[in-house]
Amino acid sequence: MKKLSIGQFFSLLPIDNPGEMGYTTKKVITYSFAEVNAMQSHSPQFEFLRQVLLLSNRIQAYGDSFYSEFSAKQWHLLLYVQGFRNSPPTLNELAAQMGTSHQNTRQMVSRLEKKGFLSLSPDPDDRRKTRIELTERCAPLWEKYQQLQEQSIQALFRDIPLPQQEQALAVLQRLNKYFEKT
Repeated sequence: MKKLSIGQFFSLLPIDNPGEMGYTTKKVITYSFAEVNAMQSHSPQFEFLRQVLLLSNRIQAYGDSFYSEFSAKQWHLLLYVQGFRNSPPTLNELAAQMGTSHQNTRQMVSRLEKKGFLSLSPDPDDRRKTRIELTERCAPLWEKYQQLQEQSIQALFRDIPLPQQEQALAVLQRLNKYFEKT
């Protein structure tokens, strides 16, 4: 049986023809669904990562339907910008904080700037840097979504005891530390 490294696991992409029953990696190794299922049935770690990715996709889809002005990822970016208290972040600082690429962050910032949620200005000390700031257009959004967001989070975790929530958080934080090292 073929085994996947963590890099191969994250590079699994659905093949172009959705009717095909398989996945291909960037190394052009093809696995059937039966092979993938066999791998995950023998590895709780593989199943855990698969569930994390599935949950991530579901959260994003839910968020995309929840927010009318932007995508869930764009909302996430706005929250990160808001979190920089001392000074507005640069694109690189924002990308590093979010754990995304510079290019991906730049695209989201550009879209949010076009929609009027962000403004970009040169850094007064280093004109090569661009600072990202929230506009006044964001203020009513915090009020609009805060209560709905809190209710959604409460509903999501309602049936999960606090000790299990804390344990799951600790595991996810340890996994994130692994990727911070690489």
